[in-house]
Amino acid sequence: MITSRSLFAVCCILVFAVGCIFVLISCRKKTPEIKNPAILGKWKGDTHTVEMFKDGKVILTDKIKKKQATGSYEFIDDDIVRVKIKGSKPKEFKVSISQDKINVTRADGVFVAEYKRAQ
Repeated sequence: MITSRSLFAVCCILVFAVGCIFVLISCRKKTPEIKNPAILGKWKGDTHTVEMFKDGKVILTDKIKKKQATGSYEFIDDDIVRVKIKGSKPKEFKVSISQDKINVTRADGVFVAEYKRAQ
């Protein structure tokens, strides 16, 4: 026969387990908000290729050195993107995006590069 203490202990264990599940679900990394989906895809510049993914990942390929770097990006404003390449500090860039071209400018106003959509 089940005693009230045993029943109470089972209920406490179930409540704890359900609570743990909710905590784990809420701790999942959320997909960053893409304020301008036109940025998604592969872009070619004079010396670099940049590939922007829906999940906030970025791959930067140096055409001259033939090296790749990975990292992440997030929009912090409608036209400001923070890029964090592994092994370096985050940097913010102003981006102007059209259908087939992106102009990138540093936060201090210095022009960085123009990228064209790769076909």
